[in-house]
Amino acid sequence: MKPNFPEKKVQEIRELFFPLVGETPDQRIVTGINIYDIRKIKKSNATFQVNYLHSNLGRKKSKKEGHKKEFEKFLSEYSLVHLIEKIDENLVARHADYLTQPYWDDPENVRYFTTNAKEISRSDIFDYDGTIIAESKQYDLLISIENRKDLRKFLRMLRTHFYLNEIDSYGKYILDKIGEKIPNKRAIEHDPWDIPLITIDHQKGRLVRGFKKIKKIELRKTQTKDLWDKVMLISSLVDKKYRKFITELRQNKQKYSMNISTVPKLVNKLFIEEYINK
Repeated sequence: MKPNFPEKKVQEIRELFFPLVGETPDQRIVTGINIYDIRKIKKSNATFQVNYLHSNLGRKKSKKEGHKKEFEKFLSEYSLVHLIEKIDENLVARHADYLTQPYWDDPENVRYFTTNAKEISRSDIFDYDGTIIAESKQYDLLISIENRKDLRKFLRMLRTHFYLNEIDSYGKYILDKIGEKIPNKRAIEHDPWDIPLITIDHQKGRLVRGFKKIKKIELRKTQTKDLWDKVMLISSLVDKKYRKFITELRQNKQKYSMNISTVPKLVNKLFIEEYINK
């Protein structure tokens, strides 16, 4: 896998932020970060700006475009064909680093690291007694939706076909009589995630069932002449650890040397409960 940014720059980011993932939940401030090239991020004036983040949304002619094809197929089936037109131009690559477990079905071409930013092999992570961070090239797809009716249809489409297990309209697992998750028989064939990551731009007074308002922290390098530093945006979603993260960044300004922006986001509750707040 070729990184989105030069390896030297990515390693600087690893050394800064991987320790914040922590070896225990008590030490944990963030569960992951994304790195973007700000020149490629699209803006939208739509009523609802929805971002669907996934590892398998490769562009056309990609060998791994099955997930994207199924995504477009269901948009058509849910009478949302008008949302397909700008998918290619609204799809951007992201450099994803996230807390993982050895038994998770991570995407192909993943690299693994410890919290001190030292790389370990796939074969070694099963015996490693510590926190593991996975890293891979993934994607961020912007979907511009103009009205709440289409938003409800779009979220129902994701809920019905893009979760590995059954969830209800409130964003919670549907459990069987003994409290076990129920496999989603209507899930797509190509790489459904247990919990997809879906974010919606928050606008005052606009709440969405199954979603919760949390913070997205965006960081950009300050006072630099390096091109890569100028175009690199680092982001992380935080909820309960928001104040802790901001305090860490502000108390160590010289170490991080970054401008901090806080953006309110609506994020699917299940992802927050099962991942961000872990």
